[in-house]
Amino acid sequence: MGMTSGGLALAPQVGNPEQKTNPRPERLPALDGLRGIAVLLVLLNHLGVVRWGYLGVDIFFALSGFLITRGLCAEWDATGRVRLRAFYLRRARRLLPALFALLVVYAVVVGSVRYAAVALSFGANWVVAAGLGEFGPLTPTWTLAQEEQFYLLWPLALGLLLRLPAVLRLVLTGAAVWFLVDVLAGNDQMFMANDGYFSPYLRTAELLIGCLAALALRQGWLTRPLGAQGAAWPLVAVAVYVGWAEMPLALRLPSMAALAAVLIAALVLRPRGTLSRILGCRPLRFTGRISYGMYLYQLPILAAVTEFLSLSDQPWSCTAVVITLSYAVSALSWYGFESHFLRGARRPSWQGWLPPGRKEGSALPAPRPRTTEAAPAPVLRVEAGEFLRPLPAELSAGTLLTRPQCQVLAACLGLPVAALALHVLTGVGPSGLTWVRGVMLALVCANLLVVATNTLVVLLGARDRRRQTAPSSTSAREDLPSYTVLVPLYEEAEVLPDLVTHLARLDYPADRLQILLTIEEDDRRTRDVLDSLVVPDHFETCLITPSMPRTKPKACNLALRRATGELCVIYDAEDRPDPGQLKAAVGAFSSAPAEVMCLQAELQYWNPGTNWLTECFAMEYATRYSLILPGLYRLGFPILLGGTSNHFRTAALCELGAWDPHNLTEDADLGIRIARRGWQVRPLASVTEEEANSHLGNWLRQRSRWMKGHIQTWLVHMRRPMRLHRELGTAGFIGLQLTLGLPLLCMLLNPLGWALSVVSLFVPGLGNRLLPADLHGLSLALCVTGVLLALSHQAAGATVRRLVAAVPTLITGPAYWMLLAAAGYRALVQLARPSRRFYWEATRHGLVEAEKETPALTG
Repeated sequence: MGMTSGGLALAPQVGNPEQKTNPRPERLPALDGLRGIAVLLVLLNHLGVVRWGYLGVDIFFALSGFLITRGLCAEWDATGRVRLRAFYLRRARRLLPALFALLVVYAVVVGSVRYAAVALSFGANWVVAAGLGEFGPLTPTWTLAQEEQFYLLWPLALGLLLRLPAVLRLVLTGAAVWFLVDVLAGNDQMFMANDGYFSPYLRTAELLIGCLAALALRQGWLTRPLGAQGAAWPLVAVAVYVGWAEMPLALRLPSMAALAAVLIAALVLRPRGTLSRILGCRPLRFTGRISYGMYLYQLPILAAVTEFLSLSDQPWSCTAVVITLSYAVSALSWYGFESHFLRGARRPSWQGWLPPGRKEGSALPAPRPRTTEAAPAPVLRVEAGEFLRPLPAELSAGTLLTRPQCQVLAACLGLPVAALALHVLTGVGPSGLTWVRGVMLALVCANLLVVATNTLVVLLGARDRRRQTAPSSTSAREDLPSYTVLVPLYEEAEVLPDLVTHLARLDYPADRLQILLTIEEDDRRTRDVLDSLVVPDHFETCLITPSMPRTKPKACNLALRRATGELCVIYDAEDRPDPGQLKAAVGAFSSAPAEVMCLQAELQYWNPGTNWLTECFAMEYATRYSLILPGLYRLGFPILLGGTSNHFRTAALCELGAWDPHNLTEDADLGIRIARRGWQVRPLASVTEEEANSHLGNWLRQRSRWMKGHIQTWLVHMRRPMRLHRELGTAGFIGLQLTLGLPLLCMLLNPLGWALSVVSLFVPGLGNRLLPADLHGLSLALCVTGVLLALSHQAAGATVRRLVAAVPTLITGPAYWMLLAAAGYRALVQLARPSRRFYWEATRHGLVEAEKETPALTG
């Protein structure tokens, strides 16, 4: 054996192995499904539902030996060697992250590291087999120790066996199985705990049986007997018989492993057979993919549920809760960090979304040059059919729910109803009170998680704000690129004169500035007011032919076709941008890396003191744009853009497909698409003032439109969660759920918790019935803590924006949250109605006249 650049080689180099590929065997869905059945058998055995569920461990060992040997043989056939270093590294990346997380949590909760240390040393199998200790929730680690001790030596032995003739190779492996079962295990008196169930010798034999099946399949010896259609079904029948039969354990375990190994070989030979299709169904494949986490976490979850939820006297409720939590925790573990360690970071895969000639990973596109032809006419007419390159269907909100999403939604709503109906009719399963308990507990935890995330984001944003310096503005005329300002207008006659005044104050050379005012052709009032105004020469009017959907993003897309600037920005009708904002954006772009394609300026209201509603609205905006936005950037989370003062590199914006015409929060959707593309959004230290909504009905229409758009955005990007995870990375994916998905869910469910809390004040003992007595006080403390933290975020935002006089309004914060929930329910109703799904409820501006503006609430 010698050292090579690829690791410790078990064979001399043949030719130039560095240039050879290392093919891995194709992943078979049926084997994932078989692994899923195995872990479910173990879980049901621990729950006491079945008494023969331990057979899942036999399947695990046989499948593990088969797959490992098959992969090592494929590497040997391709390169003439087995790279031990790469093999051991793959094993460590597969096993250690979840195991280490479990052991850390166990050590913290239990307050002891004794058994955790034994488990981490991979020696638990000998301790358990000898009956020297009770590992409790860490008992599953004995199988990990068994496997890793075996795989420490098996690659070395396999490297030697592969040099021998095929017959001798199989004879030696079979002889090793016999020696372990008959000689070592048969005469063992030391490792007989649980009648020898944990015997290291028997379990090593099971692993070797899987290895033997892989070697036999490699030689083609199993092709004829197992290749026929239906050959696997007798194996299933025999396995069931063996599982129920009363026979010595020393015979039953190897027999089950042998049957499992032959069944695995049959599935490999018949990947399109009936049994393969059954085992390859999506639920079983998903269970198999997260099976390692389920196997590790099920006993700790069972112990926690038994200890804290007091469900020991309700076996069906306990079973339902444990299974649900096992799936949830295991899926979170897999998608959160296990898959990341296993596969490493992956770059976004946008091949299907790029225009012809563009390759994944290439730099931002070069800016389009400004035309040198004659100046455009003051009025441009754009037909509705002149769209940019359309977005892929999977990124468009034109369809609310895809078929898989409908199926998931039906399951989430239908399964609890079916379980409740089963309980009412037969008394089997969790009761309605158990479901309410689960929802209440989950709601408390979800709200606390959202508040904790916002607290972290606000703290990071406050620290970043203290370090923030104003961007350097480029003042040299020759350094300024051309700039386009997009201003979509619809029924904005009241504020149009003020808008033109503030846009005319922008400090930018007129010959390099293009201001496009987009107006619908049938909006006669706005057109008449514009005709009566004297506007500078760099203002242009873009008339849009009315068509569905009549939304702001569609108008912006149409106007973008006429944009000539290398940079562009979007403003709303009521905006008052800082005059130096464009130069500040140019300076920020020039000093930023090439992947920064968007800058989000701060938004604040110029009329915070109009009434109670504007005070709450102003503090919310101050927290969002002064603290949360910088914090999200620091954490690397996707940034949901605001609807105005977004500065873009124009060519990059066009390449992304610009805005989704069907999305009612096109800004938030675009921010996520920027992150998925691998580009960045950065805060811009420049302020745009807006008019805070002072009328409740107007505010409710505006906020329900935002809620409707946020729901659309989350549904669109969660159509393919695994792809989203690959493109955003683990941190970005989790951040999106914590800043968009989970807050939406909490907002819609919180009224249920509020209502039950109020009712419990008047019904004695209801609170203790909704939650176990030992959790009721803790939940109440967590709720109070969450409310105080949420209000402190608003207070911090008010302090940053010097809205100190509005801080007493925080006492009525829960009333404002109830209005948010009402807007959320209104959004759901509109989404359920196809005729109102994409309806853009225009917000009335000019409700507070500038000359009568209430002074700012400064302290």
